[in-house]
Amino acid sequence: MRLKLTFLAITALFVGACGQETRLTTTWVTPQAATSQVRHVLAVFASKDVVLRHTVEDRIVQQIPNAQPSYNFIESTTDIDRDALRKEMLDKGFDGVLVMRVADIDRQLTYVPGTWPNDFYGYWGNAWRYPYDPSYYDGDGLYGNYVIIVETALYSVNSNNLIWAGRSRTSDPKSINKVASQVARHAVGKMRQQGVLP
Repeated sequence: MRLKLTFLAITALFVGACGQETRLTTTWVTPQAATSQVRHVLAVFASKDVVLRHTVEDRIVQQIPNAQPSYNFIESTTDIDRDALRKEMLDKGFDGVLVMRVADIDRQLTYVPGTWPNDFYGYWGNAWRYPYDPSYYDGDGLYGNYVIIVETALYSVNSNNLIWAGRSRTSDPKSINKVASQVARHAVGKMRQQGVLP
């Protein structure tokens, strides 16, 4: 049941586009940021959904010059020889790997006030007849916005160490393209500001 709800939630997130807002909530950067800048990045979106992975990785590489999507480079995400992968990345000139994943999907329910009579006695009568109104709706006529939490991490290929990490929240996300673009833009902007991307 949880798997079905998660699938439906992810599907619902990426169908249309308006009113969404993305913001970084937390970031961390290595103390060695000044000497940790990467210039040739492999972009990875961790998803078993091939179409979703391609779409998001394409949006990430649009934000980073000289970046390449991992779907052209890593076909299988399950059977990976770490040493062979690292050697291949180094041979192809990659010095950084940016990994993005959906960490959580939440729903912020909206309080919907019920009918408020103009006088006390009318309210008194309604209060007893409709004990669950006003209420938070959680059923077929759902009220509320989804919030998608995305984690982004930048690793050094040479040292295998974490260089930068951040979490973002996107409220009311309705388009995978816009979510991916906004998250990548915010994260990449912050990485540039902190000196780990050119």
